[in-house]
Amino acid sequence: MKHLRENGIEISGSTEKRNLRNLGYYHLYKGYRFYGESRNKLPFNDFEKIRRTYEYDMELKSMLYRWTIFLETAFKNIILQTTIEYINSESVRDFYDQALECGSSLPAYYKDDIKKKATSKKLRQIKFLQNKISENYNHDNSIILHYYDRNEEVPIWGLFEILTFGDLGHLVDGLKRDLRITISKNLGLKLNDDRNAKNLQHFIFLIKDLRNAIAHDNVIYDGRFIKNGQGNSLPQRSIKYL
Repeated sequence: MKHLRENGIEISGSTEKRNLRNLGYYHLYKGYRFYGESRNKLPFNDFEKIRRTYEYDMELKSMLYRWTIFLETAFKNIILQTTIEYINSESVRDFYDQALECGSSLPAYYKDDIKKKATSKKLRQIKFLQNKISENYNHDNSIILHYYDRNEEVPIWGLFEILTFGDLGHLVDGLKRDLRITISKNLGLKLNDDRNAKNLQHFIFLIKDLRNAIAHDNVIYDGRFIKNGQGNSLPQRSIKYL
């Protein structure tokens, strides 16, 4: 409290002492004294104003958390259903063969190096998914155990059950363009400025980052939870649309 007062913040009394102890100097003062970036200092001179900013942020988190959970569930299930309908199969092998982009599935006019990169990406994704299945088998995941102990193939829905939302974002990036477009339409996403349906993966990562920030009680009201928001890695139109 003495340190805060020396830095121009009015704070006194047992109530504010208790609030500071409960909410934490580093979490509260250090986290909420700026907007977005540390160089954007907010003109606080009263501890109560900092605490009320925190309360505002908490209300936002309480309001948005149920929607991040809903969106995660809805995205995963709509992507799953659309994919099964697209390949007309629940087989993981059919998923690898018919849903993932590779060099041979690209138009003939694409250059050989682009085709090779697409095939390499497909192989990496198959390896990742197989490792995911192996990892879950070793951790006694009931779905994976059920099928592998019977020497049966895990269906696509079983594979999707063990994927995190972040895993799903990376997987979507490797789907065929036509499939991504169909999924985006089924989700109601705008495709006017997104002919290749790349925004789908961006939305997944944005929702994931928001949900994680809420779950770990990180600041959300100024959008600092958004990762890689500068440049082309995460288009500003995706952030604005979300």
